[in-house]
Amino acid sequence: PLYDAPAAAGRAPLKLLESLACGTPVLTSDVGERAALLGAAGALAPAGEGAALGRAIAALLADPARLSRMAALAPARVAPYDWAQLARPLLGALTDPLSPEAR
Repeated sequence: PLYDAPAAAGRAPLKLLESLACGTPVLTSDVGERAALLGAAGALAPAGEGAALGRAIAALLADPARLSRMAALAPARVAPYDWAQLARPLLGALTDPLSPEAR
């Protein structure tokens, strides 16, 4: 999917996480922490630059091998955002505030 919302800088947009979890290559604006979130599973275009976004789309469509690599890498990029991973520290704090998981 295409996602260009500079106002979302600094957040991990759910739409990107869901797309990655489905193994969908992502092209998005280069804002916030998106480059770190996507790694090689995504592509970036400068925020607010329609012509650059168009070039990025054309480049990806012309490179099916890259799209396949991005799709293969995508699910691993969202593993740290899995609810079981995210909930572990909270559950640890609730059940045993002194446990290592609570930190």
